[in-house]
Amino acid sequence: MAVTDVQKTTEHETHAHKTAAKTPKLRVLLYGPLPPPFGGATVSFFHLIEQLKTKAELSLVVIDRRPFRRAPHRALYATLRQVLEVARLSRTVDVISFHCSTPALSFMGVAIAAIGRFSRTPVIFRTFGGTHYSEVLGPLLARFARWALRHSDIYLAQTKSLVDRMRAEGLTQTRWFPTSRPLTAVPAAGDEEDDDGEPRPCRRFVFVGHVRTEKGIRELIEAGERFRGTDVEITVVGPLGFDLTQSVFETCSVVRYGGTAAPEDVPKILAEQDCLVLPSYKEGYAGALVEAFAAGLPAVCSDLPSLREIVDESCGLMVPPRGSEALHAAMASLVEDPDLFRKLREGAAVKRLQFDAAAWADTFTDYCREVATSPKL
Repeated sequence: MAVTDVQKTTEHETHAHKTAAKTPKLRVLLYGPLPPPFGGATVSFFHLIEQLKTKAELSLVVIDRRPFRRAPHRALYATLRQVLEVARLSRTVDVISFHCSTPALSFMGVAIAAIGRFSRTPVIFRTFGGTHYSEVLGPLLARFARWALRHSDIYLAQTKSLVDRMRAEGLTQTRWFPTSRPLTAVPAAGDEEDDDGEPRPCRRFVFVGHVRTEKGIRELIEAGERFRGTDVEITVVGPLGFDLTQSVFETCSVVRYGGTAAPEDVPKILAEQDCLVLPSYKEGYAGALVEAFAAGLPAVCSDLPSLREIVDESCGLMVPPRGSEALHAAMASLVEDPDLFRKLREGAAVKRLQFDAAAWADTFTDYCREVATSPKL
């Protein structure tokens, strides 16, 4: 079966210059979820692939693991075909890299690790989110997930706290690999002032992500509508259809639904805004937050353990989740204090350098080279 026969499977080979022809390319198989649907995991995988395509030393084989939430039988069939394709290609590539949610480490992780061991091909696992496998899997499946991770050559975890926990458990091959995004242009110094030479005010807030209750949308609406009678605008961008519909915005005058956006459109949307607002109940390293930093936007977000690793007083304001009062107060402080807003914008422009997709693609390339050149046991 050809690679192109797999569901949405694509093969991309980077274009090397003729002068580099003497150096053999490192052939890497990447198996993970591509958009649509648009979400943190699919967009992160997409951006990594786009950056890796620019590497002249790499030849990429990409297998899309798209979810079939409304058709489980199709998901089972597609997954079986994909795993068989990974097995078929395993002896033709130098590295296998599986990008997945934490629960997928159980059965899928075991399958990929077993293929790697059988074919003597190094395996790199990368999980999205900061959840430990024991928190989402029962005892038996957790043992499967641990076996898979133990038999990986490198495990890329999204949060520093998860890295520390895994290393404490003996998985010393765990490395930090956060969500990253391509950097976009940030406003020049002159753009930070309005027409009167005063510090630029904060008036346009934006939420980017899945529009559902656990993302704090109801709290955002309640906090945002308290700005009625002002020039504050709040735009919600992202897919509906989870547990909320567009009807929740029908009576709003400040908060409006802005539809969905493709990954390549998000930087343009953020460039037209002043601040990201992310009142989620739970998050890993939110892709939207990294997107905001990449565009030079500060953030108002929930005070969650994973977000504390990347948000501090230099680039954002943190509030308790599930509370509209504190959320409104934080947003109001940016509206009323242009100097605070400018300080946080400057901090976001610095913070974004930690999550540059190009730099992390370089790191991933280094990891692939490392495991591919390590002696096989």
